[in-house]
Amino acid sequence: MKRMGVLFIGVLIWLAVKAPAQELGIMGGILNKPDYARSYAWKINYYDVISDNYLWSFSWYNEGHITDNHRDGMLLQAWYRMPVAPDKFYIGLGAGPFYFFDTTGNDIAYKNIHGFALALGLDLWYYLSPRWALKGNITYIVADNANTNTQSALAGISYKFKDLNDSRGPYINYADSNEVNLFLGKTILNSFHTHTNYAAMAEYRRNVGKYMDLSAALLYEGDTSVLRRNGVIIQAWPTKRFDGGRFSLGVGLGAYVTINRRELDVDDISPSSDIAGIVTMTGAYRFSGTPLTLRASWNRIVTTYDKDTDVIMAGLGVYF
Repeated sequence: MKRMGVLFIGVLIWLAVKAPAQELGIMGGILNKPDYARSYAWKINYYDVISDNYLWSFSWYNEGHITDNHRDGMLLQAWYRMPVAPDKFYIGLGAGPFYFFDTTGNDIAYKNIHGFALALGLDLWYYLSPRWALKGNITYIVADNANTNTQSALAGISYKFKDLNDSRGPYINYADSNEVNLFLGKTILNSFHTHTNYAAMAEYRRNVGKYMDLSAALLYEGDTSVLRRNGVIIQAWPTKRFDGGRFSLGVGLGAYVTINRRELDVDDISPSSDIAGIVTMTGAYRFSGTPLTLRASWNRIVTTYDKDTDVIMAGLGVYF
């Protein structure tokens, strides 16, 4: 499992470097299980064009709230896209790994399960303009016996970004730049109850290449009434920039070193240290003529002791 995770990260970084054109979309719809259980589903998609008919995509896929499975995670897929009406209507077939985070169980006892499944997809694009498109999608998840197969039908919209240098405004040079951000947000414990609280984070980020950032941060997750936790985060960020460098999207992958952890639903509530994984989706906008950055981040803390959390934050920063 660890080797597959490293391969997943490596492929994501390699693709971020290679692809020249970008598209971002959001979709929602319905999901079915083989036992006829139904729920909602939604997906955030990021596409990059490799060549005329080949694309790759990174998606965050949420399968809603089936009774005994609250599953979401990352999709990394390769696509073959066929033009039906050039520059207007396309059909795409895709496949790739789905690294999932699944909260299973019931109101009394639950577990956070992590693993890989196969994701198969059919996509439809109908372009309303050179940049805006209506989207349709069918996704089929093929999991092993420890989890569950699902099918979903989704619809939504996507937007094609300008390339980094495709802009009439001033170009923002990221080379060797630094960024300091202060965030406020909310922590959500991944269980079958609603355990939330306010969170705060201070982050230092440095650009180390055209498609790569590194960061270090201090995170305070607050007190969710079940868990109190804070620590240090180290991450690497495959990053793409658009519109003269003013807008950027990135995925952070790294480690969360807990400085203090207090679990209030177990017998041993003494502070302890631990290392968890962290996956983050982030978007930022740099204001022209000022050193200010507006940034939003969605952090998923990945634990081995059934205390996964979502930490959703927004903040203001300065770059220099």
